[in-house]
Amino acid sequence: ALQRQVQQQLIQCGVRLEQLRANAVEQRGLSANAAATARRVLGQLPATFANTRELLRQEETLVRDTQQGLDAVVKITHGLDSLEEIHSMAVALECEQLALVQKAQELVVQTGR
Repeated sequence: ALQRQVQQQLIQCGVRLEQLRANAVEQRGLSANAAATARRVLGQLPATFANTRELLRQEETLVRDTQQGLDAVVKITHGLDSLEEIHSMAVALECEQLALVQKAQELVVQTGR
């Protein structure tokens, strides 16, 4: 009976040892895959950094172009304000001119010409 119990324990130990070997092989495979993935990611980093630098350069260009556009809008707005002022002055001068023409006509009528 003791011999049978020892044999069963030896068989169980053998089964467990085989499971541990299989797990070790699987772990080595997973580790190799993880290492390959890490190498691939590390290999892609320079290109990723280069792309990031290019995107930052493009962003700087976009910001500069946007600022220039905003500056142009401000200048156009000031120009429109100036045109509005000129138009107002022209309307005022036209009103004064009409008033002077009316006074001149009144003077003509008064002097009998």
